[in-house]
Amino acid sequence: MVRAPVAAAPEHPYSFLFSHDYAERRRLQAALIAAAIAHAGFLLIAWPHEAAMPVEPEARAVVQPLTEVRIRKPTPPPEPRAERPRATRRVPMPEAPPIETPTLEPIPLPVVNTPVELDLPVVSIPAPPAPPEPAPPTEVEPLRVGGAITAPVRLVFVNPRYTEIARRARIEGTVILDTVIAPDGSVQDVIVLRGLPMGLTEAAVDAVEQWRYEATTVGGRAVPVRMTLTVRFGLH
Repeated sequence: MVRAPVAAAPEHPYSFLFSHDYAERRRLQAALIAAAIAHAGFLLIAWPHEAAMPVEPEARAVVQPLTEVRIRKPTPPPEPRAERPRATRRVPMPEAPPIETPTLEPIPLPVVNTPVELDLPVVSIPAPPAPPEPAPPTEVEPLRVGGAITAPVRLVFVNPRYTEIARRARIEGTVILDTVIAPDGSVQDVIVLRGLPMGLTEAAVDAVEQWRYEATTVGGRAVPVRMTLTVRFGLH
């Protein structure tokens, strides 16, 4: 049995759109368009920045003409003129006439041998007044012992009393007193310069007031003297 040939189907009018070559061309066109758009965007972004950049000025060499400067040498001062020595002329001096020395002749004086009597008044000179009588002796300030003023010699000594309370407390030391030795040898005006506690100072003053000294004399007269006395208290 013989089959009849099958008739071919008619070609579609837009069949080229579905061909392989057409698709490649469309992709190439799309890539070109995308590249053009990217370049245009880059130019729009970079163009303002390039326009805002300052233009560096071109360096140029400036040539200035040289000016000729002339320096004048200082003019030396004129040399001083040498003074010519003046001619001197000798003038003869006239000779002085000789000086005559006068001769002095002695003048004779009369010789008088007659005594001359002078009538002078007699003046009587009164005798000097008698010296005033010495005033009665007044109170003399005490003299400090030292130098020409020697310390008086003690004649009577009274031992100070050691108080019992000071003995129990074992108080020891020295009492210093400033005193005046009167002309009669007694001790007066006692001043405590350094004392001790527990009645030892009073015991020292009581004992010193009972001491007696030999009077100090100055010019043959007894005078009061000021002297420092010490009283030692010890248990040994």
